[in-house]
Amino acid sequence: PAGRRAAGRGARRRAGAGKLSGSGFNAGGGGTGESGDAPLTDPSDAYMSRQPWELSAEEMLPAARALRARGASHLERGDFEHAERACEHALRFVEYEDAFDGAEAKADARRVKLECLVDVSACALERGDAQKAARVAEAALIVDPSSADATLRRAFALAAASAFDGAVADAEKAAALAPGDARVAAERARVLAMRDEAYHAFAPKLVPDPLRPAVSAPLNKQPVPLFHARIP
Repeated sequence: PAGRRAAGRGARRRAGAGKLSGSGFNAGGGGTGESGDAPLTDPSDAYMSRQPWELSAEEMLPAARALRARGASHLERGDFEHAERACEHALRFVEYEDAFDGAEAKADARRVKLECLVDVSACALERGDAQKAARVAEAALIVDPSSADATLRRAFALAAASAFDGAVADAEKAAALAPGDARVAAERARVLAMRDEAYHAFAPKLVPDPLRPAVSAPLNKQPVPLFHARIP
């Protein structure tokens, strides 16, 4: 739980930063509006109740961008449920890169997809779903294997599941992918701190009792030593 909270604090700090795109990730049922929302004030309000087949090709990318911005805003405020819902709905509009004409439009769709997947992973981890967080981070890495943000999201998901070997490996990889990036360096340090905290919490259970014989022996005999010293 402490690891998930730590990972989430980093996610809120970096909401809106560059992220990744994902391929092969079906965003699920999509949005149908959010309870308790304010009155319609921005384009994303209308898009939450729309489906990709209801829009023209020219509207798809603006819809995804508006929904991604909506999700980032919710994430920044700590509203992970609505942030996740908005980003997952945005993914429906950029799921198929071939739907966009031109290299620039395809690259923009891929970038929005990456950003949404990174935020969905962060939200899932905040809600305690490390498995989904890891799965979505994997989808992001399929889209962009060189994304430091996607690699960090997988690192935090693995750390939350106590898979620290993989978590540390991903944190080190992210730092190598973004050398000189202070934010990535700080996130790497947090993953290592999570590993160390877990180790120190578990280490006392591994310390042997000095009063207990190293090898069991009959009660009327001395404990059998593990090694016999050889006199020089």
